[in-house]
Amino acid sequence: MSKLFNIKYVFGLVLVGAVLLPSCAFRPTYNRKAMTGLNSSNAHFADTKEDVTVLVRKLTTEDCKYVFDGRSFDSSKNEIIPMQVTVRNNSNNSVLLKKKDIVLPLLDNETVSKALHYKTGARSVASALFLPGGLITGVVYGVMSKGGNANVDQDIERKSSDVITVDAGDSVSALIFVDEDGYRAEFDMSVKTTGSVKRTLDYKVAL
Repeated sequence: MSKLFNIKYVFGLVLVGAVLLPSCAFRPTYNRKAMTGLNSSNAHFADTKEDVTVLVRKLTTEDCKYVFDGRSFDSSKNEIIPMQVTVRNNSNNSVLLKKKDIVLPLLDNETVSKALHYKTGARSVASALFLPGGLITGVVYGVMSKGGNANVDQDIERKSSDVITVDAGDSVSALIFVDEDGYRAEFDMSVKTTGSVKRTLDYKVAL
């Protein structure tokens, strides 16, 4: 009996390790954080056309952990690469930044959100079976994870809108995402002006 118990105990530890440890950096809760606009010292690219400056930065793992409350894309099968785009508008009219005007195979927000989700199922079961508190711990863990994942979805939608309006004198940041296969260090993008005379401002990004 003692031997059987020991085998079960060892199996339990292995299971907990296999399920929980690969995502130690992930927490079941998630707090949305505001992005800080890029500037000339931390951007990998910056260019100004007609008083409209576009700045771009390829985010590092540490950047991601700050922006996404401790989470990152390192565990994705095909690593997701986030880039921050800041548009600083010193012109007299509003300008529009649209995803469709960025010449990259951008990932949709649902794909990005799922890559940041805390996987609730297996971890909740492992918590219920092998962590102190048993079933209660597993249930609480699952509820926290579900709420955290919902916050992730809302955060990605807010930070990666299809169309962003930047008013005159304002500065706005957004995130775009590609996978490893779609990443390009050089790509074209454009910003459209509003007002009586509409123009397209083209930028050749080189990171």
